[in-house]
This record gives sequence, C-alpha cells and structure tokens, in this order.
Amino acid sequence: MSKRRHNPAEERKYRVQCPSCGVWHKGSGCLPCSSLSETVVQMAVDQMSIRHLKRLRTYRLLPADFARMYLFQDKACAICQQKAGAEDLVIDHDHKSGKVRGLLCGTCNTGIGMLKDRPDWARRAVGYLLRSPSERIEKYLANLDAG
Repeated sequence: MSKRRHNPAEERKYRVQCPSCGVWHKGSGCLPCSSLSETVVQMAVDQMSIRHLKRLRTYRLLPADFARMYLFQDKACAICQQKAGAEDLVIDHDHKSGKVRGLLCGTCNTGIGMLKDRPDWARRAVGYLLRSPSERIEKYLANLDAG
C-alpha cells in the first residue's frame, strides 16, 4: 500500500476564520480562544504560511508583530546578537506564563532550554565561564584542604 503524499497546498486550500480572534484554521473550533462559534469566512490561505499560522495559534503573534520584533532586535538573536534571517530565528517564550520574550537563534534557544529557563542556573553558568580554570582548581583544592 503506497503512502499518500502530503500536499500542503491542498491542505491549506480552505480555512476558516474565528470571529472572536481572527485566527485562520481548519474546522470550526478555534484553538487560541477555545471558541466553538460558527465560522464566518472561508478563503485560500496562500497569503499566510503554515509557520505564520503556527505563530498565530501558539503565541497569538501576527506576522506584522513578528516583523516588528525582528526589526526591534536589529535582525539578530536577542542573546548572542548574531545577525540572522527572520526564518532562522525562533520565538522564545516563558513556559509558565506563555508570554513571548523575544527571538533567538537555535543555539541560544537550546542553551536556555538546557538550563531549564532558570536564571539562577544561568548566573552560575556565567560565573563558571568567567573564572579561569586555575582559579577553579585552586578553589577546589583549598576546599579539600579545609575539609
């Protein structure tokens, strides 16, 4: 049995707009506002990419808002300041509140993810990086001698 090929153009052909928040999606249930109201408009969604739809659904971030953030950050990652294309940056958000914090490159996003979004761990990591290896070893040896 052959697999059916994924056809994004066919999948996006008709979408519906939630009358409450304006999000375009398939079906009548709106994920961002949990509205089950009837849909008002159907249209071809060639104007908005799947990535934009995901940003809108997940973060309620319109393409214009994303563009403003990108320009505000001088077209660069908010942490390492490396210039990047808009499609190369990801939306960083607070996992507790869901609020968007900024746009990050994949490396920085992974880094803060590995630190579990914990500022105390990040501060200790910075302190660790700023001390020279000999300082760390001397402190370790001093603690051994004291104990």
